[in-house]
Amino acid sequence: MLEAKFPGEIERASANSLSSQLCASRTPAIVVADVASINNILADSIHSAESKGISIGVVPFEPRYTESLWRLIGRSVAVAQSESVIGLYSSRGLRYDYREPEHAPPGRFIRLSRKFDDKGRRLPSDASYQITSYDFTALAVITEGRQTYCLIGMGCLHPTISEPEIGRLAPSDIKAKHWLIQSCHSPFMWPELGSYLTVPLSIALTSDAETVICSTHVQTYIPNLLNVFVEQLSRGCAMGDILRTLNNHAASEGVDHRPFLLLGNPESNAIAPAPSAVQIPALARPSLSQTKVRTKLVRRLIANVEFLFDEGHFGFDMKDNYLFEFRRDMAWLPRLDMRTLSNFLGSTEDVGVFLDGIRPPNVTVPLIRATGHLSRAFERQGGFYRVGEQLDENYSATGASQTKDRCVVCGEHLIQRRLDYFGQSPSEEYATRSIKLCPRCLVVEHASPIHRASTQLRAERALDEMLITLSYTNNSPEPQWVFVFAFLSDPNNISRSTAPQAYKDLLRTIKFRRGQERPRSLEPGQTYNFSFRTGPIPTEFWYLLIEVNLLVDFCWNWYSFTYRAKQIEGWLSDPRYRPTLPPRNEN
Repeated sequence: MLEAKFPGEIERASANSLSSQLCASRTPAIVVADVASINNILADSIHSAESKGISIGVVPFEPRYTESLWRLIGRSVAVAQSESVIGLYSSRGLRYDYREPEHAPPGRFIRLSRKFDDKGRRLPSDASYQITSYDFTALAVITEGRQTYCLIGMGCLHPTISEPEIGRLAPSDIKAKHWLIQSCHSPFMWPELGSYLTVPLSIALTSDAETVICSTHVQTYIPNLLNVFVEQLSRGCAMGDILRTLNNHAASEGVDHRPFLLLGNPESNAIAPAPSAVQIPALARPSLSQTKVRTKLVRRLIANVEFLFDEGHFGFDMKDNYLFEFRRDMAWLPRLDMRTLSNFLGSTEDVGVFLDGIRPPNVTVPLIRATGHLSRAFERQGGFYRVGEQLDENYSATGASQTKDRCVVCGEHLIQRRLDYFGQSPSEEYATRSIKLCPRCLVVEHASPIHRASTQLRAERALDEMLITLSYTNNSPEPQWVFVFAFLSDPNNISRSTAPQAYKDLLRTIKFRRGQERPRSLEPGQTYNFSFRTGPIPTEFWYLLIEVNLLVDFCWNWYSFTYRAKQIEGWLSDPRYRPTLPPRNEN
């Protein structure tokens, strides 16, 4: 039974009849309840009425804190937007949990964050210090902890204990009129703790708070929570309406049916409604199709990055600095919680902007820089003859045949092999590979058929140089992240792995040894163009391999072009060479 120990005239209701009584009045209501009566039954009854559009607040009554009763029952005096001070904090970082609005509402925003030095000591700029330095109109906190405390920066918010010198805060240390606090706690009392206040009840009863929106049970991550709260707050919405909006938002995200409860008067306003001439733009919501595109894109990127991470696929030297940096820079992506994608409303038309927007705050390297590290890792490994051999060990060949296609360098008919990945491939883009070999120029390409069909190649040879051009068109219905890099390899058929010093010495004699275009996002139908000119090749060179690498959403495609001295042509045209070729496929 719900009982209230309120010294005055009130309409009493039982837990069973509360919902029907609230719905019958159809007006905003305040439920005054003994702290011991604030439980799941009460929360369910209130939510049932709220689902009918009624704004309801709960005012906890505790004899030790009777002065808090009138503070919570009374309606707040709203401040003008320009005078508002809103504090935001997320234990995961605001860069991850809060999207800066396109049109920032007037007022002051205090972005609190965790700050510590190399020895793990909190700095004066840490949230646990900063949070006591302001008089907040509203304070929104997404944090972690237990029923008896929660963490803010390097500090601990405890219901009653205040010891700032060791990082402990009590609600009375923080000046905030209106709170949103989500963590692994609720206002429900634990019988085994006796009269020990929970964090939300302590905020309501012992601080100067006028309203508190708090979690009702163990924290569930709710995408875009801070943005929805700030938007509603800046519009001047009443706290009861904000509560219902937050609960509806959580339900629409498929997260929770009633994660929040309001302690205080539901008709209170933190900020005065904006004049009609000044409108706060509504928060854009992603459509279902947008969310599906993002999810499919990120899943493909995750699968391809995981394929690159696998030591058994490319045989990378795991001690290579560039590969280490790439693995470190992109390790967050495979660990991404896919349920959080709807929190990020930026357009997926630019993959780089989108991924950098969802990158955790502790990862500072942008996507463009990470791709640069990967390109250097491929080059450092020694080119295709190191990487390709290791990769092919994971594929089974399905035969070879001569095709009608001709080598862009020498004009010879190409031999084609199709490879199927015999492991459990994490990405359809790596599931099959198409290898085309020029029997005169050796290997010329090793690519995903999905991407090869959208790639145009051209090689032009002058007396002492070669010009390579590549064009890739995004023929898929979704955006793609594309970048191309090229480098010289195997001068005079010397392998980097067998004669590293001679390999380096020969390459130093060529001016242009490497080329790379800035990676970018392609919308459907857009084309990425790349060109690489070797520059003068010394006369003592009779062989040089130009390797061009195309990565699409981190799926690797490789193409090679050979510069050969003229004296080799005689041997390649010898009649004894022809019978070594496989039969030609006329289909």
